[in-house]
Amino acid sequence: MRPHYLEHLADLGVAYLHPLERAATWALISALDLRTGQHVLEVGCGTGGTMALVAAHTAVSIDGIDPLPIMCRQAQQRLRGATYKAQTALYQASGLALPFPARFYDRVYTESVLGFQNVTGAEIMLRQIYRSLKPNGLYVANEAIWKPYVTSAQAAAIYARCMTDFGISQASEQAWSLQDWLAAMQTAGFHVKTARRLEDVVAKSEADTNIRAKQGLFAAPEVNWLRRRLHFTPRRAWRRWQYRQRLRQHRADGQLIESYLFVLSKPDDY
Repeated sequence: MRPHYLEHLADLGVAYLHPLERAATWALISALDLRTGQHVLEVGCGTGGTMALVAAHTAVSIDGIDPLPIMCRQAQQRLRGATYKAQTALYQASGLALPFPARFYDRVYTESVLGFQNVTGAEIMLRQIYRSLKPNGLYVANEAIWKPYVTSAQAAAIYARCMTDFGISQASEQAWSLQDWLAAMQTAGFHVKTARRLEDVVAKSEADTNIRAKQGLFAAPEVNWLRRRLHFTPRRAWRRWQYRQRLRQHRADGQLIESYLFVLSKPDDY
C-alpha cells in the first residue's frame, strides 16, 4: 500500500513530521554530538527539514535517503541554492537496504521511521544501520512507540485503520513496549546509552508550544516553507479537506503513543 498521506504532505513541503516537531529535532541534533568532518546519514529524510538544520550549523558531510521520489525532490529543492557549512547529498533508497559500504558513517539518525516498522522491518533496519556505522559511531532515533498498556489487539486494529486511511501508521503493527524496542536494538549489536521520553528531554516551554504535535504524524500538520511557492489548487485543497476529516477520526489514537529519544552506540570491538 502506498503511503499516500506522506505524498500529500510532501506535495505541500511539510517538515518535522513527528511529535514535538522542531523542538524534538533540536534535541536529536544535540544528542548526535556532531563534530567537524564527520559523515552523517539521515534515514527517511522526508522534505529535508532536519538535513537543512544540520547543514546550516555543522561542517559535516550529510547524506539523506528516502524511498518516496516526491520527498527526494522536495528535499532537493529545499537544499538547493542555500549556503551551508555541510556538504549534502540525497538518494532515493530504503532504510531496509542501505546502498552504502560498511563502517562508513560516524552518525546515523531517524525521526519517526524505525517506529513504523513491523518486527521484520525493524530488525532489518537496525542491522542495516549497525552495519553502516563506524565502531564507536552513534545512532540517534526520535521514534513514536505504543504506551505500555496498549494491547496487541488495539495496536493491530489502529494500524489497520491507519493503513487504510493514510497508507502509513502512527506506530508499529506490533504492540512493542519500550523494553521490546530496547531488546531489538541490543540484539542488533547496539549498546543503549540512553532512552528517554522526548517530553523529558525537550524543555517544558518548548514542549508546551508544540502540544498539538503530541499526536504525531496524524496531528494535521501546518503547511510551511513551500506554501508561499505553491498555488493552492482545488486538488490540493480537496485532498487537505479529506485528510482533515480522517484525522479527526484518529484523534484519540495519538493518546496511545509516546515518543522516545534513543541514543545507541556501536561497540569499538566490532
